[in-house]
Amino acid sequence: MTRHGLRNDHVRGSRTWAAAALVLIAVIAAPQAPESAPHLAIYSTQNSFSVALGERDGRAYVSIGDVLQPLGEMRVEDNGRKWKAKFNRQELHFEEGKSKAKVRGKDIDLGAKFAVESGRGLVPMASLPAVLTPLLGARVELHETARRLFIGDAAMHFTAEAAKPNLTLNFSAPVNPTITTEAGHVRLRFAHEPLVGAQEKQSFDDKTITYTEANGAAELNVTSSVPLLATFSNGNRSITLVPAPHVAQTPPPATPPALPPAVSAPSLPAPEVAAPAPVRMRVTILLDAAHGGDERGAALTDRLAEKDVTLAFARRLRAELAARGVSAGLLRDGDALIGPDQRAAAANAPAARRPNLLPPHSASARSPSRSSPRRCVR
Repeated sequence: MTRHGLRNDHVRGSRTWAAAALVLIAVIAAPQAPESAPHLAIYSTQNSFSVALGERDGRAYVSIGDVLQPLGEMRVEDNGRKWKAKFNRQELHFEEGKSKAKVRGKDIDLGAKFAVESGRGLVPMASLPAVLTPLLGARVELHETARRLFIGDAAMHFTAEAAKPNLTLNFSAPVNPTITTEAGHVRLRFAHEPLVGAQEKQSFDDKTITYTEANGAAELNVTSSVPLLATFSNGNRSITLVPAPHVAQTPPPATPPALPPAVSAPSLPAPEVAAPAPVRMRVTILLDAAHGGDERGAALTDRLAEKDVTLAFARRLRAELAARGVSAGLLRDGDALIGPDQRAAAANAPAARRPNLLPPHSASARSPSRSSPRRCVR
């Protein structure tokens, strides 16, 4: 399946200090991608996959072989107009141009004509529950408009809980959605997970969650009065949406009151006044551990991926900064892929909320006698 292209964003970090002076200018741009071709997402307790859809006489059609092949042993006998197959030793009989079929010896109404194209048997998508239920011995539920098919107990659910100002989404299984962020809006797209929502809309204080599904994917759209960032936890079973970190600004000094006119007095030596102690500024730093999720980064060794090194380095750097009185956070605190839009939202927040964005990377330093990773901050 093709992921939607992300909106171009230009990310500019500002100067900061954190044990050493760093200047960061990062530009993230993602090209626009065309909408993905029509497909049907199929979810079972064994695996999840998608198959291409075609159109005939205004109806969506799908190859019955493409649907069954990942679910068991499939053998096809194409005899021209008559199309015969065996799935896990169970027989299926179809005939081109006919809307009736036999599955395990029982008549099935397809609702439209069966078609054969290059040896592939095509059935109306709407007929899949009737065809698959006797073959699989499990409940088959088709979300026809959204083009999603659920077999047995494959569906995944979520709950939401608010602990102001945060909002946490808890899932019944690990997830890795594509996340895009705009001002006051976070969009989580689940292209591979069998997520279903019990209700279309939920409201929590200043946040609203809207569940939708279309073209083989589910989406959660969260609107808020402030910019949000997503962090993963609990083995990617929880996603917490938190307000974007901000820099605490020091208020301008108050104007001292006017002094009364000076009165003549004997001259006295001026008392010694201690120099004022330097003011320590509180600076917020957002550590963006490079890569994550399906994006492993460089292969530092046979078993060590760059994404793991950068996350460990970012966590340690956060602890070191905290020990020096510097507030720091992680853009990702788990094995998740963060999209360009989310990075842009953090770096392009209003000036009063803008953090200093530091993206650690790692590469392999190899020599004849040793091979070890080295870390850098761009």
